[in-house]
Amino acid sequence: MKESIGNFLLRRLQEAGVKHIFGVPGDYNLEFMQQLEDRKDPAWIGTCNELNGAYAADGYARLAGLSALVVTNGVGALSAINGIAGSYSEHVPVICVCGSLPIRSFERGEMMHHTLADGGRGTFFRIFSEVTAAQADLTVENAVAEIDRLILTAWRRKLPVYLELPSDI
Repeated sequence: MKESIGNFLLRRLQEAGVKHIFGVPGDYNLEFMQQLEDRKDPAWIGTCNELNGAYAADGYARLAGLSALVVTNGVGALSAINGIAGSYSEHVPVICVCGSLPIRSFERGEMMHHTLADGGRGTFFRIFSEVTAAQADLTVENAVAEIDRLILTAWRRKLPVYLELPSDI
């Protein structure tokens, strides 16, 4: 039986004990948000902005042991980074899932909104590498291994991780 990458990620988060996911819907995470709504578990906790979501996920992880935050590429990720940096400095395991640019749009060289308009991919990935213990840019080929690696890293090292989920996979 085939399972979508988003549903696999949600199932693994739930299996790791995440009962609530915090964040803000945005252009590049809407398909993932729909999968979360369809599943109804973990529960969605929408926040006013991504920084508040990062702080809420931090507090939740301090009580529950592990948490998840969902943001969108660019403005969402940059808004959340201060909260994630705080989690890093305090050894709090937060899994930051960032809906990112469609792979097909990047391959076509299309200019997309919520970017730095530099034509490059990986800018936010590099930024988050400074304040997370591990990072992954998911593809169809690596999603299963990388999702498990990041969840385990967050749990074992008690540090945040960053996962980019392209909106077309």
